[in-house]
Amino acid sequence: MLSIKVVPVILLLLLGYLLGWRNFLNPATRANLKKFVVNITLPAALFLAFARVSLAPRLLMIPVVIFSACLIVLLASRRLSPKTWTGSQYFPCLMTGFEAGMLGYAIF
Repeated sequence: MLSIKVVPVILLLLLGYLLGWRNFLNPATRANLKKFVVNITLPAALFLAFARVSLAPRLLMIPVVIFSACLIVLLASRRLSPKTWTGSQYFPCLMTGFEAGMLGYAIF
């Protein structure tokens, strides 16, 4: 079941889709609105979200554990890299990409 907090987001997405489908705004207006949202409102929303966060010392373990896991995977994938089909020099770095979803998106 949908949370009541998600409903306004879904409605705004639908409204944006309908307005785009009906060509309600001309391309120049859309570009200016996009610039406003990305450069003004998004940073303001992020600032307010992070300003309201209360951090407990025990939460500092999360980045330490994630960094340690990424380091272990990086070192292990360097040994595994020659045995894979890719043979790419970037393979070890790509193996540590799971960190973004586990920490970055949750913080966002």
